[in-house]
Amino acid sequence: MKTARFATIVAKCGRPALHLAWQPLAKDAALKTALAAHRVMTIHQALRGPHKDFGTVGFTKAPRTQILIFPRSLRRFAGQRIVGINYDLLADAPKLQPAQPTSAKVELRSRRSQPAKTAKLLPLPPSAPPASSPAPREKGPAISPVEDFPLTWGAAARELDQVRRQLKGRPEIAARLAQLSTRMKAKLAPH
Repeated sequence: MKTARFATIVAKCGRPALHLAWQPLAKDAALKTALAAHRVMTIHQALRGPHKDFGTVGFTKAPRTQILIFPRSLRRFAGQRIVGINYDLLADAPKLQPAQPTSAKVELRSRRSQPAKTAKLLPLPPSAPPASSPAPREKGPAISPVEDFPLTWGAAARELDQVRRQLKGRPEIAARLAQLSTRMKAKLAPH
C-alpha cells in the first residue's frame, strides 16, 4: 500500500477541521456533504504499543477513530495510508454564530439578568455565657466540658483518644468518656 505524509496533504488540500460525529451518518448533513465531495479522512488511533496513528481517505466507522474534514478534495490520495499525523496542523474550531434569540428566550434572559433577592438575616438569639471549665490540674491538660465538644468525626475521635490516654486510674475521666461516647452516637450516627 502506498503512503502519503499528512503534512503534504495539508499543504495541498488545506488545514482540516475535526468533526465530532454526534449523530448517525444518515442524519449528519455536514459529514454526508463532505463524503460526497471526497473531503473526509479517518484517523485511526492506537492506544497501546508501538503503533502510530495513521489515516485513510473516506469514512470508516470503527472504535478509536477521529474524523477530519478538509476544505478541498482528497480524491488523489484515495487508497493510500496517511502517515506522520501532526495534530498541530489541524485548523482551529470554527467560531459558531449564536442563533438569534426568540421572544421566549429574551424574556428568560431578562428575568435572569435581574439581581437575585438577598435573604434577610435574622438576629441570633442571645448566647448563654460559656460554662466555666474546671481548674487545670497539675498533671495533663484541662478537659473541656461536654457542651463545647466539636461535632465532627475527626475531632470526636481525637477527643476520645485523649480521654482514653488519661483514663488510667481516674474515675472522673471514665465518666467523661461515657458522656462523650453517648453524645457521639446521638449526634454523629448516620440517619
